[in-house]
Amino acid sequence: MNGLCEFVHDNVGTEEYRIFAHSQGGLIAEWFDFFKCDKNLKGIVTIGTPFQGNTLPLIAPKSVLRRLPVGRKQIVDLACMSPIISALIRKRMEGRQN
Repeated sequence: MNGLCEFVHDNVGTEEYRIFAHSQGGLIAEWFDFFKCDKNLKGIVTIGTPFQGNTLPLIAPKSVLRRLPVGRKQIVDLACMSPIISALIRKRMEGRQN
């Protein structure tokens, strides 16, 4: 996540901005906001984001999962109702109540 924080800071600077994201990009944007990487982020709009998580880690054979270009932790973090997905959902629901 530090690499993403640095990338945004280097390319956006001190300007306020919003993120528009699709699919897994929405999860990454929410994760970015969850860890408070940048105080200049003023909002997130997501389209087709799987906030319920992904079933692939639960049903795919290990031989398939080993071929994916991401680490095991990243795959597990995106699984249905993983701790990080659950935390993102809770944060989103709290934001709607305020």
